[in-house]
Amino acid sequence: MLLAADRFHLAGEAAPGRWAGALLHALHAGRSLGQARLPEATQGGPLRFRIPLAEAALAEGTEIALAVEVGGGLQPLARRRIATRLAGAIDRCNESLVRGWAANLACPDLPVTVEIWLDGQMVGSAPAERRRSDLERMGRELGATGFLFKFPRPLALPPGQATEVSVRIQGTGITLANSPWALSHRFAELPVLGR
Repeated sequence: MLLAADRFHLAGEAAPGRWAGALLHALHAGRSLGQARLPEATQGGPLRFRIPLAEAALAEGTEIALAVEVGGGLQPLARRRIATRLAGAIDRCNESLVRGWAANLACPDLPVTVEIWLDGQMVGSAPAERRRSDLERMGRELGATGFLFKFPRPLALPPGQATEVSVRIQGTGITLANSPWALSHRFAELPVLGR
């Protein structure tokens, strides 16, 4: 019944009939982290469900339970340990913008949010939900996992001093590939070239 459990969602399927229309809960330490209602019926086949979790901060390996609401109470149905599979990278970064992609491989259609960090300080965030043809060529399911963050004003980089840009998946502390990305102006003055 439980097919996937990670820091962002719980997913699975149920046989039609017994639980059709039931309210499902994702539980940790006795409290609900999210809920979803099973469909009433399908065109044959199992009833699929996905419960987005309210807290992405649960640690890997934490046990999470699936329960159904019955007669005013919760009846546990299954348990699974959290195992998150994330992927992503910065593929362009300069004084004006940060571009890349990020995805939860178990459900790439549910966008993750990335945080942009500049020299150890968070300066903003962006959802990874932009459609990009190059990502779609890597895998159709990854086509809409791009992000673009524009700095409010272009960064003023001190000559000869490196500035580091890192991108993390929100709620996890996990940094993307190519983080940190170093930005710098190498020269205090423009090098004049002669003959």
